[in-house]
Amino acid sequence: MIPPVTDELLFAAVQTERMVYAGQEYFLQGRVSDLQIDPEFSMVAGIVRGSGKNGYFASIVFDDEEYDGFPDSQCTCPVGEACKHIAALLFALRNEGPPIAAEKPRLTIMASAQRTPQLSGSVGEWLNAAMLDELRVVQNDSVIFAIEQNSLFKSERTERKNAPVPAIPPRFHLQIQAWHRGKGEPSWHTVRSWELERLGAQIDPVAQRLLARTASIAGGGDFGPNRVPHGRHGWQWLREAAHAGMLRMHRPDGPAVSIAASNLQMRLCWQTLEDGRQIVDLEPNGEDSPDQPVIFAGDPPVFYDPAQGELGLIETDVAPVIAGRLLAMPPIGAVEIAALASRWERISGGALPPPALSFAEELSSITPRPVLRFIIDKVKRHPPAWDWRSRARMETMELVRLEFDYAGHRIGSAITTPEVIVTGPAGPTRILRNLEAEQAAVDRLARTSLLPIVHADALEPKPAQAWDHGLIDGEAGRPLAESFPDFLINDVTALRAEGWLIEYAPKWPHVYLAPDELASDDRPSLALVPNETPQHARDSAIDWFDVELAAQIEGQRVDVLPALRRVLAGGGSTVLEYGDDHLIPLPIGGSCFTAVRLGAVRPLIEALLRLALTDRDASKLKLSPHDLGIVHELAGTGLPWTSEDKLQILAKALHDVSENKDNLAFVPPGLAAELRAYQLGGCAWMQALHGAGMGGILADDMGLGKTLQAIAHILYVRQQRTCRKGPILIVAPTSVLPNWQAELARFAPNIEFLLWHGPGRYEALGERLADAEILLTSYPLLARDDELLAQYHYELVVLDEAHVLKNPKTAGFKAASSLKAKQVIALTGTPVENRLTDLWSLASLTNPGLSGTFDSFRKTYRTPIEKHGDANAKASLGRRMRPFMLRRTKDEVASELPPKTIISERIEFSEAQLRLYESQRLLMQARVREEIDRVGLMRSQIIVLDAMLKLRQICCDPALLPRELGIDVPSAKRARLLEMLDELVEEGRRVIVFSQFTTMLDLIAKDLDRMAIRYEQLRGTTRNRARPVERFQSGAVPLILVSLKAGGAGINLTAADTVILYDPWWNPAVEAQAIDRAHRIGQAKPVFVHRLIATGTIEEKILALQGRKQDLANVLWDDTAQTGSTALTDEDIAFLLG
Repeated sequence: MIPPVTDELLFAAVQTERMVYAGQEYFLQGRVSDLQIDPEFSMVAGIVRGSGKNGYFASIVFDDEEYDGFPDSQCTCPVGEACKHIAALLFALRNEGPPIAAEKPRLTIMASAQRTPQLSGSVGEWLNAAMLDELRVVQNDSVIFAIEQNSLFKSERTERKNAPVPAIPPRFHLQIQAWHRGKGEPSWHTVRSWELERLGAQIDPVAQRLLARTASIAGGGDFGPNRVPHGRHGWQWLREAAHAGMLRMHRPDGPAVSIAASNLQMRLCWQTLEDGRQIVDLEPNGEDSPDQPVIFAGDPPVFYDPAQGELGLIETDVAPVIAGRLLAMPPIGAVEIAALASRWERISGGALPPPALSFAEELSSITPRPVLRFIIDKVKRHPPAWDWRSRARMETMELVRLEFDYAGHRIGSAITTPEVIVTGPAGPTRILRNLEAEQAAVDRLARTSLLPIVHADALEPKPAQAWDHGLIDGEAGRPLAESFPDFLINDVTALRAEGWLIEYAPKWPHVYLAPDELASDDRPSLALVPNETPQHARDSAIDWFDVELAAQIEGQRVDVLPALRRVLAGGGSTVLEYGDDHLIPLPIGGSCFTAVRLGAVRPLIEALLRLALTDRDASKLKLSPHDLGIVHELAGTGLPWTSEDKLQILAKALHDVSENKDNLAFVPPGLAAELRAYQLGGCAWMQALHGAGMGGILADDMGLGKTLQAIAHILYVRQQRTCRKGPILIVAPTSVLPNWQAELARFAPNIEFLLWHGPGRYEALGERLADAEILLTSYPLLARDDELLAQYHYELVVLDEAHVLKNPKTAGFKAASSLKAKQVIALTGTPVENRLTDLWSLASLTNPGLSGTFDSFRKTYRTPIEKHGDANAKASLGRRMRPFMLRRTKDEVASELPPKTIISERIEFSEAQLRLYESQRLLMQARVREEIDRVGLMRSQIIVLDAMLKLRQICCDPALLPRELGIDVPSAKRARLLEMLDELVEEGRRVIVFSQFTTMLDLIAKDLDRMAIRYEQLRGTTRNRARPVERFQSGAVPLILVSLKAGGAGINLTAADTVILYDPWWNPAVEAQAIDRAHRIGQAKPVFVHRLIATGTIEEKILALQGRKQDLANVLWDDTAQTGSTALTDEDIAFLLG
């Protein structure tokens, strides 16, 4: 059942006493609607309007059993239950009258001991009344009604900061606040009209009556909304409160207020303010008036004389309600005057004529000046349709407000009429808007990146924001990050140049600081600054440098490179699409930003993007000497440098080596050769690296003179030493040691070197090792004698054919890594043979730390490049390695090469091959000598030629010997040939291999099949000679094997640029004829001829007889020579077989 709504129930059902009073006020204000009472289910529900426009659904269920007699309530407000809306609903339920009859009441018989007998009947009633009267006399509490003087007009702001505010006649609301103080209490408390029942007999009956009448007129009281006495009865209430001594001014202990003996006679009039607006004012109507009375605009209007403490009526010639209405009207300007003119008669009741409107000026032919005001304002944002739980909220946004300036008068979105009346210095001014010019400005703004916020579905702008724009992402209206600086320095600059007025709110967060370079059209400058991090705090001993892009801003040098890198990380490639005059905004701390002209830094931006140096979290750009590739590219951007340090100088030197052919190397004295331009460049490159204490990889194509360049560099290093420091070490494959000996003797005949080689090297050379200036050894001995060779600190280490050290797990690599040297130069024609880790090995030997650890190199470069074809990783590796690896192909330097270059390459036997050769030589020597002794020299030619043939076969490959005498002995020359072919084919060379022995060609063919190198053959047994020639000439195969008899004449192989004479012959005409298969008319490229000569063998001795025994050579090298055509002497045979 629904119980009676008692005070006890109210205070039990609502959380706090304040909520009870607030709920009663809501009920008295008529905020409860749709009241529904359901006795069957003991439930009541309704809609209660809150402090705003929101309505909340409140419901109460009365269930004695479940809730112990207390009602259970629910409300859709944020509090949720037992709130002020529930209290309002209970007051509405109480107002509906008694609830449906409850159970029939029954007596409860109680007996208790009492000393005073109880009286009943008429005597008891009289006694109770007497006791109540006594209680009222003894326990009356105090009640005071204070007049609150609340200003009618809010304080106004001017459009211009610190501008004077025009004085407005003060007008006030007269509001009453009731105060209660219990007997003996020290302080006053506010009281509401619904507290009458609770206070009961505690207050005076007069106070009770006055307090009851403070209710609204709708509730039977004399007051209007907001505690304002209303109408004739309201004035009567004031009089009674004053006469009862309960009316005070401002506060309960304020001055007492009395009623004036006479009313104030006044007339309504118009007063013009300083800003041209007009307001209804009062002027005396022939009688004296108090000095500066306080005017309360209301129904009726009243005055208060502070000097006398009197309150009185203001009498005018019009009804009090109209007089109060007009006195409450705020100041009106010329615009409002025109709007009020049509309704003024009804508003004023004819009591006052409308204000006069005369224009001091009319503006009808003015072109407005567009104004952009950059402000911070709040905009209402609605959640997405799918987010049904969220509600609209106010969001602070950066906005651009569009206005138009008409000769100093602003027109904003609030103005919707073509004619505007404003107040000017001389008075009201009428402006006829130029709508075409305004629309043209709007269209111009539409060509920028700004969007009107009214077009964003998620935003609900206020009327004053109808012309506001933002940098937002379309319908959602989300702000675009970091967009305003770009807009401010580019679009705004253009708009200002077109005559737009630009204004910024005081709290606008983006402050532009223009660099000094923009005014002078100078460019910012690059600088390399040594890193200031203490050495003990660094992660390595490498010297680090910071790269700065310095701009002068307000006289201060500011590094804007980190900001530029961060900007580019957010889509920087699109920046390059703009013209050179486009400005790039760069944040420089806090709310400030600067700008650089795109044309001044375009090459730098291209370099940063190419180098992948953009970073959203960029700080300083830190470089080490290993980052010469980056410094190299930055140096090529064209920006001026303000610093000259060793890293920049080195980068410039390396840049000049590859780009500037006029800046070539210093040629040391003692070099018995004339270097070509590209070889001078290679020497200059090695010299620049040596000056920086860094190594390099010289990776020129085969035949371009890597050995000669290395010898020139050795002479340079030797000359640069002011005193003898460490020796110079040359390490090469065993088979190449003879070539180094020959080349050193040929190109540097004045220097001495020590060959650390042979089984008896310790005994024969051990004492000379410490004093050696140049030490020449092989890779096997480097690994074997690593402890000995690692004792020295070398001025220079040259690693020839360094690709043999590509495996970091080998003993040779470990031994080379243990060497201590100021500079390590690696010579190789194939820095990468099978995989990129080959390059890591060479880089770690020449410049430890350049390529990082093996695992990091594999993760950063090898896997992305080899498995995924990552172009960025490939470019990054190229930049990092390029300063430390110099590679020129034959095609690149073709203009510097002669038409034909003949290179004699000497090959040293392995121990097994050397033993076989020596055993055969001694055997043949004995057989020849025995045959000569037996039959004479002239009749021993066959034996002599057979001996020579066997020795030549061993030089080519021991497997050529009859009866498989050398089947298990490896061939040094054949191994060297395969190395050369692998490198040459990798370089894209077109190669001819000549040999007199077709069996040798068979062995080479098997090797090529195993190496998967495509080839053709041309022999005497080849029937279709045109096919292999055509396939080679067309590029179908990179290599052709040719026997002497088949290819000596009659074929044209001009597609070749490399000729290898595997087993040389002496007849110059035959050799020339073979070479001319490639080097003939129609050949457009230089031809390199490689003659492979076995060191210390019959091949080398026959070459030595070239000048004095031409005929003998013909016999030895030409199978078709007549055996009896030449006479051999004992001295010749002793020389050849000795």
